[in-house]
Amino acid sequence: ASFNINGWNSSYTGLPIPAAEMREWVEGTVRRVRTLNPKTVLEVGCGSGLLTLRLGPEAERYVGTDFSSVVLENLSQEVKRRNLHQVHLSRRMADDFSGFAEGSFDLVILNSVVQYFESMDYLLRVLEGALRTVRPGGAIFIGDVRSLPLLNAFHTSVQLHRAAKDETVDTLRERVAKRVSDECELLIDPEFFRAFAGTLPAAEISIEWKAGSAHNEMTCFRYDVTLSLNARSSDPVRVKRLTYRDVSSLAELQAAAAEFDGDLIEINGVPNARVCQAVRAAALLERSAADATVDDLKSQLGERADGAVDPADLWKLAGNNWTVSVRVGDGDKMNAVFERRRPGGILTRSSSGGSRANIDWRSFANNPRKAISAAALKAELRTHLLHLLPDYMVPSAFVVRDALPLLPNGKVDRLSLPALGADRPELSYSYSPPTTSLESTISEIWAHALQVDRLGIHDNFFDLGGHSLLLVRIHRELSNRLSQTISVTDMFRYPTVASLAGFLSRNNAQEPGGNIVANKVKKRAAAMRRRPVISSGELA
Repeated sequence: ASFNINGWNSSYTGLPIPAAEMREWVEGTVRRVRTLNPKTVLEVGCGSGLLTLRLGPEAERYVGTDFSSVVLENLSQEVKRRNLHQVHLSRRMADDFSGFAEGSFDLVILNSVVQYFESMDYLLRVLEGALRTVRPGGAIFIGDVRSLPLLNAFHTSVQLHRAAKDETVDTLRERVAKRVSDECELLIDPEFFRAFAGTLPAAEISIEWKAGSAHNEMTCFRYDVTLSLNARSSDPVRVKRLTYRDVSSLAELQAAAAEFDGDLIEINGVPNARVCQAVRAAALLERSAADATVDDLKSQLGERADGAVDPADLWKLAGNNWTVSVRVGDGDKMNAVFERRRPGGILTRSSSGGSRANIDWRSFANNPRKAISAAALKAELRTHLLHLLPDYMVPSAFVVRDALPLLPNGKVDRLSLPALGADRPELSYSYSPPTTSLESTISEIWAHALQVDRLGIHDNFFDLGGHSLLLVRIHRELSNRLSQTISVTDMFRYPTVASLAGFLSRNNAQEPGGNIVANKVKKRAAAMRRRPVISSGELA
């Protein structure tokens, strides 16, 4: 109960992120929060309690909020079981700070939640509420923020991992572009937090890469932000600033730190080994020939870039005399900061309370609301057309565009229309991954035949563009793979992975509405026999 990581799945494989990597992620976050020494804590979006159950016992007062009554009820049971009387839970939205007195908390935590905010306007409302709630000298910790500058590199990395060797670069490029366009989470440029801190009097901002030694989407493409309020000025600080060109190795860097008797060493522009390959892949993908293959692209990439450094190797340089923080730099670069250990540390006022009036905050992030609206529109269109048209006339995919490309004569420029991507169409129900080996086999065969990236166990074969001829082909492959007798009629009767797997397992498992689906499939089977085949030439 204290380590509930359900739902934390890898974008690369669709499988759960290994528990060891998740533990490292949690413990790394907890260590960073502990350095702030909070006694009173407000955690916005506490979820299943990954932080609450570790930090709560150490606090004098710990308040966790979440919008989900289900997760709060589960967490409440665990809190009671542990007799954590200082931990209080409250169901509310992230921007609801009502009932909390001004300056009543040492620390406000927003860990792995801002990516689910609908817009920058909402994020700003939450930050304003947090600022009112934190006492002078307190802090706001914003953890697990997805990086906007690395958005394209992230999706390139994922799609390159999942692509077949013989797939063309052009196809891969289109799929990456669609993933970027369809991004439904909020990604934020680190510069936003620097700009925001610059509007506050006496605030100190620290933006660091996620801690940990594992290379996964969280440690590679996300960062943590610590905003310290009313930071005191220290005595004059002696600083040594270097670029990565000034040191040839980690050993030389460590030697420079040992020889320096000052307070702070900054080494800027260090290539980050975690993301430099993904950034290079995105750049190569952009300029590669359309008919080149994924295998060609990977061979150009090669292994880890020369001179790149893993953040974990920098953290290991910390010792009795120095603390090391690895901060987010430009693109795939990072800045290593060595700070001499001394009582109270070194705090400098890096902001002066400038005006927010002329800052376009929306320019620091993507627009997930647009992608979410497009997805909802496509699902609504599909549902609407199913009530108006025969099933075989309902399009298997929809593409939302701001405007149609036109030729000089005013006609639609069909060649400029984007290709239909290999994505799961927006259906009226959410994606559910396979949970058994049988479901995985069926899903894999169907997804390959339908040319979609993933296929959930409740996705209807025909809603994804399947037809009777394709069903016959899949029937042969499925029969061979499973070494089991399956009739084409059975596949018409059970058009989802879950229902077919249930039938093949000789149990009665079938998705809700199975009779309705079966009746629709009978009509669909008849319709498929009448379905016309239209060539691309006929569309010209």
